[in-house]
Amino acid sequence: MKVIALVLFIFTFSTEFAFTQRVVPPGHFNNQQRQAWDNITREQNNLQRGRGQTSNHSSPLPEFKITITNEQLENMLNNLSILIFFSNMNEIQMVSFFNTFGLTQEQQAMIRKRLDRDITTNEELERLLNTLGSGDINSAQLETAMQRLRFTPEQQVIVRRRFQSALEAAARREREAAERAARLALVPYEIDNNGRIFRYVGNERNIEIPSVINGVTVTAIGGMAFLQKQLTSVIIPDSVTTIGNNAFAMNQLTSVIISSSVTSIGERAFDRNRLTSIIIPSSVTTIGERAFYDNQLTSVTIPNSITSIGRGTFYNNQLTSVTIPNSVTSIERSAFSSNLLASITIPSSVTTIGDSAFFSNQLTSITIGANVEIHKDAFSTFDRRNRREDTGFVKFYERNGRKAGTYTYNSRRWSAVFE
Repeated sequence: MKVIALVLFIFTFSTEFAFTQRVVPPGHFNNQQRQAWDNITREQNNLQRGRGQTSNHSSPLPEFKITITNEQLENMLNNLSILIFFSNMNEIQMVSFFNTFGLTQEQQAMIRKRLDRDITTNEELERLLNTLGSGDINSAQLETAMQRLRFTPEQQVIVRRRFQSALEAAARREREAAERAARLALVPYEIDNNGRIFRYVGNERNIEIPSVINGVTVTAIGGMAFLQKQLTSVIIPDSVTTIGNNAFAMNQLTSVIISSSVTSIGERAFDRNRLTSIIIPSSVTTIGERAFYDNQLTSVTIPNSITSIGRGTFYNNQLTSVTIPNSVTSIERSAFSSNLLASITIPSSVTTIGDSAFFSNQLTSITIGANVEIHKDAFSTFDRRNRREDTGFVKFYERNGRKAGTYTYNSRRWSAVFE
């Protein structure tokens, strides 16, 4: 069938047929097409006679390096759509086809014989009907072909009925395709074959992301997929496992529901929004740097599946309360900088606290474990002239042998109650 399609395509192209989706059989040209056909036929006749002349309005036919074998031709002649195609040719067009593809005398005779042979059995007719395509021909071409092929009246009724069914099926497929295209046009998400949403093209500001889009299960929110879309709320479905870098950054989110299937939240995923609270499910094992940077969070509970709080994760919020689980071993640079924390309990599992981790808070009470490696500026703050100032906690903690306990500040100095 590939050879058949190629043959018909090249033949159509070479004769300068005008067509849209389907090959237009040469027996049903409009005036412009017929004129083009006549011109190229004359040109071909000139070339074959060895005159070497070309008309002003056409170019010589290209030389094709295609050989049709007898077996391939026999397959073609067992296809009703192609028989109809041949049946609608006049003699000039038929000869041009023969010459264009260099058909042997034997092959030419095969075509003519097939067009002149009656269909004698219903089985043969059924086999031909199974090759009939509704989009390749129209009713007028069908009627011409049935007369040329000498179908009996009974056979013509059968063919017309089957052709009508094929037309209706084709129309139904086109209608369903159009309806599907219309439905897809309403889906404001672009998703790849792996289930990753990589772009939001909608205008809704309050969205609930579906778990299945265009038949594909949503498994990931891609990087920057919802960047700067003026979203105010979002619900992430249970099918999602990863939220990419900058996925929801720079929106106006005040509400986010993260499903319990999510295991990874990327860098800056919710950066620069208006979140006042967030529930991080226990399924999450990694939170990227600055994931919740520059929001309005007042409290946060970190699940015990997290082992490290990354750089700037909760930087520049309004936190007055933080629960850090005993699964955490490190608190990175600026993790809780620029908040409103007055007290903090750091579990004994934490072994390192980075530069500016709690910078610019209002800490007067710190509960901490023993032997923690603390950067000298981890708890620094601003003085009255807006300059960085050491609160003295780190030095006091180290002078007391890095003992576990609760350290308090009374506006003048630190004191401690050791465990």
